[in-house]
Amino acid sequence: MKKYDLTKSTYGTDPATFMKDTFDLIANELEPDEEATVSLNPEHYAEPTESMAALAPESGLNVVSTAEVTPDEVQIQVKKRAA
Repeated sequence: MKKYDLTKSTYGTDPATFMKDTFDLIANELEPDEEATVSLNPEHYAEPTESMAALAPESGLNVVSTAEVTPDEVQIQVKKRAA
């Protein structure tokens, strides 16, 4: 499983666009049925984590789970859809 640690990233003025672009990148790097974990810092965006995770399907990824690891880290686990 690939891991993407974005906890230190700044998500800019439009975090949703940042996440959409990130999910597009991840989808391009994964093989069908391969999974990845994306770690984010929820203090860097105002949207609920679930709304950020909801952007993944637009990139061809299914959300497997979301979890709060610590107050400053959440993880979104995604899986690329089969071709």
